[in-house]
Formats: sequence, structure tokens, C-alpha cells
Amino acid sequence: MARDWRTNDVVIVGCGLSGLTAGLFLLRRGYGVTILERRSSYGGLCGTFEMDGREFVIACNDFGQGLVRTLEELGVPLRFKSKKTRIFYGDRVYELPLSAGTALRLAPHMRALARFFLGLRRARRAGEGTRSLGEFVDSTVGRCEAGDLLKLPAYLMGVRPEDFQLHSLWDEFQYDYGYSKPATPVGGPQVLADTLANRFLAGGGTILLSTECRNVHTDGDGYTLDTSAGELRARAVLSTAERTDPALPGSKPGLPVSMFCVAVSKELPYPEEIHTLVHYPPGISDWFGKLDSGVPSSEFGFHLFRSELPEKPDHYTLNIYFYLPRGVEEPEGAYVQQAEDYIFSHAERMLPGLGKAILYKRFVSPRMFSQRHGLSSRVTPLITGPGIPKADNHDAGTGLYYAGNSVFPPGDHAGAAILSARISAGLIANRLSP
Repeated sequence: MARDWRTNDVVIVGCGLSGLTAGLFLLRRGYGVTILERRSSYGGLCGTFEMDGREFVIACNDFGQGLVRTLEELGVPLRFKSKKTRIFYGDRVYELPLSAGTALRLAPHMRALARFFLGLRRARRAGEGTRSLGEFVDSTVGRCEAGDLLKLPAYLMGVRPEDFQLHSLWDEFQYDYGYSKPATPVGGPQVLADTLANRFLAGGGTILLSTECRNVHTDGDGYTLDTSAGELRARAVLSTAERTDPALPGSKPGLPVSMFCVAVSKELPYPEEIHTLVHYPPGISDWFGKLDSGVPSSEFGFHLFRSELPEKPDHYTLNIYFYLPRGVEEPEGAYVQQAEDYIFSHAERMLPGLGKAILYKRFVSPRMFSQRHGLSSRVTPLITGPGIPKADNHDAGTGLYYAGNSVFPPGDHAGAAILSARISAGLIANRLSP
């Protein structure tokens, strides 16, 4: 007899990467799992969307090796390829992971870099993880080119260097996220989401799309969920909703991403070995500091990448990401035009011929992003104050479990979301086991 989906071992609310990963781990342990998703598609920020007849990446596009290893463990058949990030800093160009040319250009900064890494080792031994990257770099290296380059991780997470804590650097290695060698799924992020969902469904799981969870309450030794598809009962419930509290001392929401969606002629060459091109002006502490305090800056960083999607006959698409001043969710037209002029004038150096190759271009504000996708465009959901840990994976008061990049372990990226899913699935399995 087929299992009645209204009674489950586990119900997961949210069908993004963390929800799907947790579901796969629980299926492997033999539990019946249903995933609810209020949107009409799965994948969350990992996917694509169509706008004016063009296909664009929503947000997530490259990942760490930790995610690749997790998918291999789960038997998810997906290929990845690794590419570099190219950084345009003033009149110099650097690449990550390090190329021979980048190593040569860094040679004049070797003493400064040595001071930084030796100081970082001492800081870790002394347990100084809550020190800010900005303050630490300024004190060991100074405000210079080497210092700006060392602050790059803060920019990539959408956080001003003075809010980026040193332990975030150590977490990369402690939790084996593997972002030092990023990987991109062949076929794009929607292929990743589809492959995970198909493997989950093939394993006996259930996904209910366009289904909103309105309320969860305890019911004897389990839970009853009031959903738009009716009532569901479960022995355990896992939510992937953001678990953040902006009222925590010294905490604030991260800046949301704004973007230009661009379609260009297929004739425009994009460097085969490069995934992301970054415009990174000198003085990040100054220009990002202005944006974080709600003040426009004449100089600011942005980055772009070519969508890893099946080829179209005449074009391919680009995403260009940048940050507006804090508090600006829908900028006025004049500001958008200024940002557009600035971005595309600098992007021409990064991708020669871009201006003439553009077939389509559209600005997407944080508000428009939220309205279109029902999701936040914040890279970092909550910038926490020094010494404040992320929320736990289990709420002892309600008994609910949580996964995603807003809960333990540290990290505000897909790698942390995947690891949190694994941790929460393990906690649930241990609780439900006889």
C-alpha cells in the first residue's frame, strides 16, 4: 500500500539546497520524508529564472569542494568544473587560486603578507577570533594594496571588513568548506537543484510545491502542520527559514545584492578558464564603509559571471552583482543610471567589447528580487556582533529543527547550509531511532 503523505516521519519546510540535502540524508536512514515549498519550484536561491525571454541565474552559482564531496557521498550524479576568479584592482590584475602571474605581482608584498599570516597564527592561538579582519589587517599590514587584497573575503560575503570576524577565515578550514577551490555545476545551478530533487523523489520522498506552511504545533509525541494543502502530521519537523534576530547586541542585517541581468552576443569571448570577474577598487574599508552606513560612494566594487547554462543560438547571459547603500531597497532612476554608467564603463576593461555586444540589460533591485522570487538577496542574512554565535540547529523550547546558512555551523554560504542540513538530519535521526 502506498504511504499516505499526510503522515510522515519528518516534514521539511523549504526545498532549497539545505532542505533537499537533509531530506536525502534522512531517506538514507530509512525515514519517510515530505518537503513543503511555498514557491512553485525547488532549489531556492540555487536555480534559474526567465525574464523577457532570457534565462538568468537567480543567485548561487559556484560552490566549495565540501558540497561536491557531500553529493558524491549521497550518490548524486553531477559533474563540476573548477575555474578561477580574476580581480581587477586599480591597474593590476590578480587571479584566485593563485596563478604564476599573480604570484609574481604579489612579490613586492611578501613581507606584508608574511606579517599578516604570522599574526593570524598568533591570533588563532590566543583565541582572538572575534577581532575584525579590517582592524587586524590595518594593524599588521596597514592600509595599502596588500591590505586591500587581504580584505577581499569580506567583500565576497557582502560585509564591510570591520564587521568580518577573523574566525570566518579559520572556519573555511575547520569545517572543510573548500571554497579555496570553487566548483561550478556543469549545466548550471538549476541542474544541481533538479538533480537533487529527482534523486530525493526517486528515493521515495515527497515534494509539495506551491504549499505554504502556516503553523506548526505539538500534537502528542509529534507535530501537526497547518498547510495550504491540508493538515500533515510528523514525528519531527525541520525548517530552513532564516533564524535570525537583528535585535541581538551589535548585530544587523547584511546588505542585499542588486544586479544587472545582461544578455550579450555569443560572439563576445568570455575567458574559458575564468568564472568570476571582480572590479575591486582600492580602499574597501572606505567605500564599503560608506555603503554600510547608508551613504552612496563614487567608487564601489561589483562582480560578474557568465551563466553556466545550456548554449543558446545567438547569446549567453551575465549576472552583475553590486551593493546599494544600506536601507535602499528601490533606488531612484537617477541613482540607477549613475550605477549603470559606472559599472559598464569599468566592465568594458574586464570584458573588452562588452558594450557593443549587449543585446539586453535590466536592473533588478533588492525589492524586485524579493517580489519576483519570494526570497532575500542578502549574501549574509545577519551580521552578528563579536562573540555572538549563530542560532542552534535545534530549538529546545519548540522541539523544531533548523537548517540553512542562518544556523550552526559558522559560514554564510551554501557550504554552511549543506553542512547544517547534514547536522540537523543526524540530530533528527538520532532522536527518532528506537
